[in-house]
Amino acid sequence: MKKENFIAFFIERRKQLGYSQNKIANELGISDQAVSNWERGISFPDLSYLDDIAKLLHTNVYSLLEGKQNNIKIKEGVVFDTQRFSLYLSKLRKDKNLTQNELGKILGVSGQNISKFENGGFLPSVELIEKYAEYFNVSFLNIYYGLNDEDLYDNIIIKKNSSKKIKLYIIPCFIIVLLLTIFLLPNLFIEKHLVKIRLRSC
Repeated sequence: MKKENFIAFFIERRKQLGYSQNKIANELGISDQAVSNWERGISFPDLSYLDDIAKLLHTNVYSLLEGKQNNIKIKEGVVFDTQRFSLYLSKLRKDKNLTQNELGKILGVSGQNISKFENGGFLPSVELIEKYAEYFNVSFLNIYYGLNDEDLYDNIIIKKNSSKKIKLYIIPCFIIVLLLTIFLLPNLFIEKHLVKIRLRSC
């Protein structure tokens, strides 16, 4: 994610909807200055606000971070949940059999911070979640919402590991071709020889 993409998209959507900075601030329960700081690149919204900002601007979190509208459909009722987010971070680490200190070294933060993220005491930055996503080969949204694809999306999202999904389609196709080969080739072979026998007998 590039901060300038977020800024440009945020401002564009806000103006398209006819919202002032004050309107955004009131809806989110924050100060006008905070919204102004986002638009000037001085600060970035806290993770807990991204979902509400996306809904307010009639878009989704992924579009917000990428800086362009897309057709990703998050399942109805799915919202950011700090506890689920923290548990997902913990699960990712444990699935790799890493200690908090080991993961901290990989991501460039202290093990103490990893502990805070996993206990819900502190939320990581967007940039750090992107590092998580890259290292664990999952999407930003999987981490943000703390859910796997089947629990998160109403439609398919293209991810780095989409090749795994393609492989799942290749396997049944290969089996079908193999079965056709097993059952059809002998029949074709027999028919070919029967034709030769008939021609000879004539």
